[in-house]
Amino acid sequence: MKKKTNPIQTYSGIWFYPLEPDKDLVLLPDIAHALSNQCRFAGHVREFHSVGQHAVEVAERLKFESPMLQLAGLMHDSPEAYMVDLPRPLKLLMPEYVMAEKRLMAVIADRFSIPIHLFESVKEADHEALSIEAMTLMAPLGAGFDVTSKDVENVSGLVIEECWPPKVAERKFLEKFQELWNAVRQST
Repeated sequence: MKKKTNPIQTYSGIWFYPLEPDKDLVLLPDIAHALSNQCRFAGHVREFHSVGQHAVEVAERLKFESPMLQLAGLMHDSPEAYMVDLPRPLKLLMPEYVMAEKRLMAVIADRFSIPIHLFESVKEADHEALSIEAMTLMAPLGAGFDVTSKDVENVSGLVIEECWPPKVAERKFLEKFQELWNAVRQST
């Protein structure tokens, strides 16, 4: 058997291999902690806004959908806990990174029993959250920024009311996960 290489040490202290992920080593506290310490838009915001808070906001945008779809919304950026949040222009130039991220997403989906196809269904809520974040937290958007007039209509008048510090984002992420996990279990 080939020896795994290139691990990272996670918040919980374990060695994790993002390029050869083991679902038994995917730990919710590691995901919540890491996402809550990563800033959206590569840090180019007026105030720190974490990927963890973004994930909670995406789940909230899906509050009238099934608990499982909301859970997919919460977990949609989970690979970034192990591979970081790359700006979209860079990610588009790195097909091997994108493939590794997709493999990791499949492992995470399996770990938490989330049907992989549901992650496609959260893209609209994800993009709406991105639009709100961009309009609220960034300098006036340049002409090339990927926010369409449809996005602006969908989120008109919505703003980020409060940016959570990492510890708050982590706690709210874990609370939202538990709420949705319980709802999913009750619905099955």
